[in-house]
Amino acid sequence: MNNENRVNITSFARQIKEGKMLEARDYPLLQAFSSDEEMWEWHSKVKPELYALTAVFTDKLVGTAYDSRNNRQPFGLLKLDDSEKDLSSYRVAELRDLDNMFPFVSITSYMWDTFSIVLDKEIREVEAGTSSPIMESVYRRLNVLLNLLRKNMGEDHITQFRYRDIYPFIITGSNFAATVMGGMIEVIPRVEGSVENPQRLTSIAKNSYPLVAKLAMANMDKLNFVGALQGIPLKDLVLPFPFRSRYFEIEGAGDEARLELSKEGKEQLKKSGLAWEELGIGRSSTIGCPAMVNFEDGSAVKKLWDWHVEIAEKIYPHLGP
Repeated sequence: MNNENRVNITSFARQIKEGKMLEARDYPLLQAFSSDEEMWEWHSKVKPELYALTAVFTDKLVGTAYDSRNNRQPFGLLKLDDSEKDLSSYRVAELRDLDNMFPFVSITSYMWDTFSIVLDKEIREVEAGTSSPIMESVYRRLNVLLNLLRKNMGEDHITQFRYRDIYPFIITGSNFAATVMGGMIEVIPRVEGSVENPQRLTSIAKNSYPLVAKLAMANMDKLNFVGALQGIPLKDLVLPFPFRSRYFEIEGAGDEARLELSKEGKEQLKKSGLAWEELGIGRSSTIGCPAMVNFEDGSAVKKLWDWHVEIAEKIYPHLGP
């Protein structure tokens, strides 16, 4: 997948969001794949439309949660009632809810809760016919493609759960992004080696979006890199768990300081199957995350990182003994 394909996906997604749904495409239905390689080759043919639709749906999810965050102080997050199995019982997450030892793990968990609640509400509105015509069209077409993917992959394939329907398909992507970003703002003080200057920590976080964007260029079949940076030896395991600080370093001086991967971190990525040199906007051979698509108000990835920086700025002063 080259940069031309990425440009086409961005153009496709923008047209969809403007209400210009293109003519539906047909894809060959295979009964089974002889290997994961064959499955991913087929998947690449469906990917442009799938990613364009996903970009629009994810932008709606993140945008809704992000735009209403100021109504849920201090962090803009919701916390599900652990005693309930549904998504109807929740409250605003407060500072007292954070784990004293691992506050950013709590933040990631509540970000997951927030996305679950907002996405559930959006899907209910679409199914009830009370959402926008654009979102209803995106929902219907995305369901068609997910059903096709599910049939092609077979019941035993590792990604079968994600393609079950729109909820797990979208929520796994948003939760993955929250895990990466939560891990990054958490690791900054440990890499810096000090919590005495929260303003500097916040400045480093603000400057670190390029690393977020670069990691977001990873293809779907290489997302186990998160477990690699967490030091968890289980493939495809994604949990709100701290990153290993030795896999990162602070580059730049003064106001230019930012978080980057260390040499050991890049080597760790390579062990997980993700070569660092493969990534990078403008020269990447990958297509990366659909949430990287830029609409008029920016991308979902950028909004989500800005939100994490806002949260970090409120938590950093409370770190330390």
